[in-house]
Order: sequence, then structure tokens, then C-alpha cells
Amino acid sequence: MRSLAGTMESAVLQNFESGGRPKWKGIEHRQGTPLVDTENLMSSITSFYDNDSALVGTNVIYAVEDQT
Repeated sequence: MRSLAGTMESAVLQNFESGGRPKWKGIEHRQGTPLVDTENLMSSITSFYDNDSALVGTNVIYAVEDQT
């Protein structure tokens, strides 16, 4: 599970670096890659694993709003 959690976390971070898959919609009042402006969300990504599961997530509250 450790390897799976690491692979999942790497995939999420690669998604940030590539600007999304499919590409994230731009934000009119900002330049650059959406969701990477302050790197707050990207740097909050963590992984967890135990014997039965592997999880990747964040504790940043606005992440749910950005997902919709």
C-alpha cells in the first residue's frame, strides 16, 4: 500500500504541474496555472496508507469548491 499511496500522490502532483487533465479552466483575474498561484493547495497534498487502503488528500477547505 505504501507504493500505491506514493504513486497516487505523485499522479496528483503531476496533475498540478501539467495544469490539469483535462486542462483546468483559466481564472480571469489571474495569470499562470490555475490552482498553483500560491502553491498552498499543491503543497498541502498528503498521502496515507495502512494494510488495507491508500488515500491522497488535502486539509485545505476550498479544495472541495475548486473540484466542482
